[in-house]
Amino acid sequence: YADREVFHIEHWNLIGSYGFELIKGLNMNFIKKIFGKKSNESNSKITLEEDPKDGGIKDNMIRVHDEYGREILINKNDWIDGVLLENLEKNRDNPDELYNLILSALNDGFEGYVVEASARLYEMDPIKERGACIYAIVLMKNKQLDQAEVVLKEAMKSIGESGVLLTNLAKIYAERNQHDVAESILWSALESDPNQDN
Repeated sequence: YADREVFHIEHWNLIGSYGFELIKGLNMNFIKKIFGKKSNESNSKITLEEDPKDGGIKDNMIRVHDEYGREILINKNDWIDGVLLENLEKNRDNPDELYNLILSALNDGFEGYVVEASARLYEMDPIKERGACIYAIVLMKNKQLDQAEVVLKEAMKSIGESGVLLTNLAKIYAERNQHDVAESILWSALESDPNQDN
């Protein structure tokens, strides 16, 4: 199998473990089915497979877990196109689900793929603070600090200053190495909401 990319799926049961392989693209519907986002489900945790044990698995594979906890190695591009982007589009009008997908993508290092979705959430989220913060964080992670600052300041004009908005604004100034400004804003954030976990 060294010359082919494969999906490697492992299933653990009471007797022990066994594995089987699916040729790339052969059963993408199966992958979509088990990773298709359903209401009130959390996203699967993704980790990049940096040191695969199977010589046939390439470096661009990621390790995911399905809704039953089974571990699957899948090509990163197939995951992005067939699961992440599809779920973002499918949930583009559902603020709660869209937020969860964006947050999960950020945690998994896919911030470059959620800029458009986070902009959409910012425009339609009934929880304005949440939409502004997640969009600003996505922009910050994509090194768009000026735009992130604009988003947070617009939100503050609209809904007022909050500890979370101020804390994220302080992070922007810290990224720019403007530590005095960042400290001052962070102090205001703590005065506004000393119990935030941001």
